[in-house]
Amino acid sequence: SKNKDIELHDGDTLEIFSIQDLEKNYVILNSTSVMRPGKYQLVQDMRVSDLIYAADGLLNDAYDYVAHISRTKKDLTTELIAINVKNAISGDLDHNIRLQFMDELNIYNKNKGQKF
Repeated sequence: SKNKDIELHDGDTLEIFSIQDLEKNYVILNSTSVMRPGKYQLVQDMRVSDLIYAADGLLNDAYDYVAHISRTKKDLTTELIAINVKNAISGDLDHNIRLQFMDELNIYNKNKGQKF
């Protein structure tokens, strides 16, 4: 991830989470096509669009048709769920699905194939 100094202004809200809590309750956004990829706290009823919003949105080079959610099931097998990012952002609940603990959302770059 990129280390940048961020200037705080009057009215800004700064949230600091305990690392211990974050490790228990997180989702991951893998992409070179969002402003801030990485690990995010999973909040109640969090959906795909909420995670993209938390990451400050998509960049212009985001491939917004197909993305994948890698979901670890209770038996520790992994399920791959395909979604349409554009539909998810517009609120289509077939694509803007509710996220679960340890989900990894993979948004691709239209210029680089499936690399992150």
